[in-house]
Amino acid sequence: MRSASVTASVSYTSKKISGLTNSDLSKSLLSIVFMSVVNIFSGMYYCAIYFRTGKNLWFNILLHGLYDLAGMIVYGRFSGVPLSAMVSPSVSPQSFARQTLIYMALYLLPTLFILRPKKIQPLLSD
Repeated sequence: MRSASVTASVSYTSKKISGLTNSDLSKSLLSIVFMSVVNIFSGMYYCAIYFRTGKNLWFNILLHGLYDLAGMIVYGRFSGVPLSAMVSPSVSPQSFARQTLIYMALYLLPTLFILRPKKIQPLLSD
């Protein structure tokens, strides 16, 4: 019981630190904070999946790779357009905040579902 709790705590803390280090420092402070929170929630999501799949890291690697591939396809990374041309500096703060809240919900809601109390108890007893 203690070992699972310590492992979960270490994983959660490392994901928070990872979320903070994946920030683009060329943006405003508010956007850095928003994106750091999104990265923290995504880390919590992958951590939850890791524990619910029986500590199977390969599933997370595959899932993260598919997520990155989908993002590259959606944003046209394979179209030959330079990355600098794809970045839109004219995004309004309201639009950015709305988009960030959507990303937060997309990570937080499945995380809360995966780690609901009924399902987390068997994991903690191992």
